[in-house]
Amino acid sequence: MKKISFLAGFLVMMLATSGMIMGMMPIAIGIGEGAETRSPMALATIGGLITSLLLTLIVIPVAYDLFDELKERYFPGKTRNAQKSAV
Repeated sequence: MKKISFLAGFLVMMLATSGMIMGMMPIAIGIGEGAETRSPMALATIGGLITSLLLTLIVIPVAYDLFDELKERYFPGKTRNAQKSAV
């Protein structure tokens, strides 16, 4: 079940980000009159989208797993399920 929800979230993030990047490409390429003023903003937007995608899909889950492993190592028996059942 966890794998399916991960894939669904991954697909949504990839489709939304790739759609926005493809939509910004004509502006980033800079064809037409006045394109030299709009192109840097499009490039910065595309860079920000890629950065946020990588942070969301790679860095945050890895950090979450690392902190979860540290919690289990230094505080054994203190899990969410144990706390909920005690209440």
